[in-house]
Parts: sequence; C-alpha cells; structure tokens
Amino acid sequence: MGRAHFYGSLGKQHPAHPIVGMVLPDSGRVGAPDFGGYWLIDSDGAEYGFGDARYSSFPSRGVAEPFVAVADDYTVSADGTVLTLGGGAGMFGSMAGRHLNAPIVGIVNTWSYNGYWLVASDGGIFSFGGAPFLGSLAGRHLKQPIVAMTNSRVRGYWELAADGGVFSFGKATYFGSGASRPAPHGDRVPRPRSKHDAAMGLSTDARQGDMRVDYLGSA
Repeated sequence: MGRAHFYGSLGKQHPAHPIVGMVLPDSGRVGAPDFGGYWLIDSDGAEYGFGDARYSSFPSRGVAEPFVAVADDYTVSADGTVLTLGGGAGMFGSMAGRHLNAPIVGIVNTWSYNGYWLVASDGGIFSFGGAPFLGSLAGRHLKQPIVAMTNSRVRGYWELAADGGVFSFGKATYFGSGASRPAPHGDRVPRPRSKHDAAMGLSTDARQGDMRVDYLGSA
C-alpha cells in the first residue's frame, strides 16, 4: 500500500503453519539492504523470503507453544516465551514459566531496540528492558479480546481488539477505531478462531499517521 513495494507473497501456497508476522530488512539483519524485500514468519519459525531477503529457518526448538507474533528479530509464544531470530538482538526477559491470566498475542520492541512489550489477549502488558509500562487493560471488561499492539514514537502505545477497538496509553494519540464500523470492503475486522489464529499485526507510520491491520498474513 502507498509507496511500499510488493516483492511477492505466498499466494495460493499453503504453508504448514499459519503466518504470524513480517520482518523488514531494517531490523539489523544482513542480506536485504535498502528495504529490498521482507520475510514472512510462520508459527514454527520458518522464514519465507521475498525480494532480496534470503530464506532461512528458525525451528521452534521445542517451545511449549507455537509462535504467535514477531517484532523485528523477536518472536513470542502464547506462553510468553521470547526468542530471537538473530541480527544481534538483545534478550531482556520473558514470561516463560510465569502465571498468565490470558495467552500472549503480541510483542513490540522499542524504537531504540533496548527493550520490548508483550501483550496478552486480556489487555495485560508486560514490559522488559527499557520499555516503559504506561498502563494496560488487564482487569477491565472487553467486548472482544486484544489481538495486537504497536508503539508510538512519543512514549506511548496502542492496543487493538478483535472488533477493531483501539485503546491508547501514555502519549499515544487516539484517532478513533473500527469497532462496530464496517471495513471498506463491507466486512468487520475478523475474529480470531483460536488463540493461535490471533496473529493480527498493527503498524503505524508516525510521519503519515496511518494505521494498518493485517490478519493471518493478509495485507
């Protein structure tokens, strides 16, 4: 969309595992300079490269749960296990082995790459490294579960619900939401069929103020 180049997709292919995220070459990896491609990551860690992005593989290494989300060089599982895809990314902790009231559905790193947030389907936020905790929806009644989050460049973040509801924290500006509002093609934001299908992505462009929602690899 916009000025973003299309380098290909899985099209009519049927990967063995659902796609849970996209990684761009600016995440510190070697192999695709100048944003000349991208990787799609599935829930087992396999990478599908397009453009200049080279194919590689990052098997799940026996984690208890499949990967549910990707943020640059990080992946997270529903049980809160965080692993790196490479690129020299630092580890700042995880929720692995700790009690969760709801499964983890997303991970977002800070703009300075000195930490990251995990978000659970009940709106709970878990901060690691230099990622500040600015509030969460944990303990509040939600009409639909949270499926993703993204961060703002001005010390804040947004949470996204399955019905298109958007919740802002910190200095992140609230611009509205898609809750109860039909999408341009006439459909509502799709509801995840299971916690492993809640692989939605929310991204922003601070210069344009644009927000995009993807579901299971669709764009």
